[in-house]
Amino acid sequence: MQHLIVVAHPLEDSITMKMARTFARELQQLGHNQKNHDLYRMRFNPVMGAHELEPRSVGHSADADVAQAQEDVRAAAVLTMVYPLWWATMPAMMKGYIDGCLRGDSPTKPALGSFADSWTESAAY
Repeated sequence: MQHLIVVAHPLEDSITMKMARTFARELQQLGHNQKNHDLYRMRFNPVMGAHELEPRSVGHSADADVAQAQEDVRAAAVLTMVYPLWWATMPAMMKGYIDGCLRGDSPTKPALGSFADSWTESAAY
């Protein structure tokens, strides 16, 4: 089974990162395929530009990192997001990833259809 692990924490030695690495090792031992998106190490840009608010049908395309992430999300059978809770919510980095990568032709139309309704959310301190 193909897994995509998306993790967002700026400190590589945080419990969040340790949990993500442990989960990845367990998947590997179970024989599952996986891909990891470590948003801080990837230097993922969570800021949505004005051009991204226009429908793609108007001729605007997704940024390269967003397009690659959308492809990886579509290829995954399981999407796991690992992040700390800061002020009772996810870090802005993860929110930017979700806003950019789980949208379709416009910011209000999901790219993934019913998949977006079934992804697993995992939170750590």
